[in-house]
Amino acid sequence: MKNNKVESPERYQELDALRGIAAIFVLLFHCVLFADLWHSIFLFGTTGVDLFFIISGFVMFFSIQKISSAKQFIVNRFSRLYPTYWAAVTFTFILIILEFVFKLHESQYDILGYLGNMTMFQYYLSIPDLDGPYWTLIIEMLFYIVIILLYQLRMLRFLIPGGIVVSIITTILCNYFYEIGIIKEIVYWFPLVLYLPLFLTGILFYQLYKERTQITYRYICILLCLLIQISLFKFAGRSNYYLSVTQYSVMLGIFFLLFTFFIHNKLYFIVNRITLFLGKISYALYLIHQHITIMVILPISTQTFKINLWVAILLIDLPIVIAIAALITYKIEIPFRKKLKTLLN
Repeated sequence: MKNNKVESPERYQELDALRGIAAIFVLLFHCVLFADLWHSIFLFGTTGVDLFFIISGFVMFFSIQKISSAKQFIVNRFSRLYPTYWAAVTFTFILIILEFVFKLHESQYDILGYLGNMTMFQYYLSIPDLDGPYWTLIIEMLFYIVIILLYQLRMLRFLIPGGIVVSIITTILCNYFYEIGIIKEIVYWFPLVLYLPLFLTGILFYQLYKERTQITYRYICILLCLLIQISLFKFAGRSNYYLSVTQYSVMLGIFFLLFTFFIHNKLYFIVNRITLFLGKISYALYLIHQHITIMVILPISTQTFKINLWVAILLIDLPIVIAIAALITYKIEIPFRKKLKTLLN
């Protein structure tokens, strides 16, 4: 029997809830980094990025099925991503200027760096990210580019088998030939290859959810993606700095299990007003939380006012960053997304 839930045809509430939980998990991970709490369970929050990539694969393949042209896909993605991103980059840049003015620490601001970050392609401009979480955005953008190219070429049906072949080749090259210069260059210029199994996993779960065909084949592909991503542990993301390969494998296994529950309508227990609200603001929350948390709120709270770290995290930092993210979401993301989409169309 299906859950008695109210679900818009445009939304999957369980995935919105997962986004919100993942965003909070990543935020708490950055909080414990501030105090070098290496024993903390919140270090597992570094894998929240992996969960975001799986969700992205699911949602993007859902979105590409609904469009009538490549232009529509580009307009939808641009209007969804950029208003919030521009607001987040500007917010953090202003914060850095204020830190410099009030000498909170030895911060520097760079207008060219700010402008470069506003493109979302600062990775290829050799410009440092203004805030830590931005590093994942170029991975997402490359994934969108691959999707739209395959859509235009009418080759989306080759995405899963071709993607798995590319992923197998990538893991062989990285694990056995990484010191060869050309291999490093390829990985540097096209970093999506290090995370492709996660996006493919999301797509495979989408296909299982919608079609209920080729079930054995698709679960074999999902298991293969899990094993390939684990084999890329040393090369992909930040998890290898904080977790063991066993810990990382367990977390990926949990994410894959959650998606298995989801496609069988068994994940609705995570859906409530709080998780849906956090899911709604998750993009803005992910973008703005790190710098203000680590460089401003926690230092002032714990060092200047001598407030207990966990009190500062739970009663000061979390409410502030959630409030800022909500403000950006409701006052910038939602209204400007609609206006920008209309303008571009």
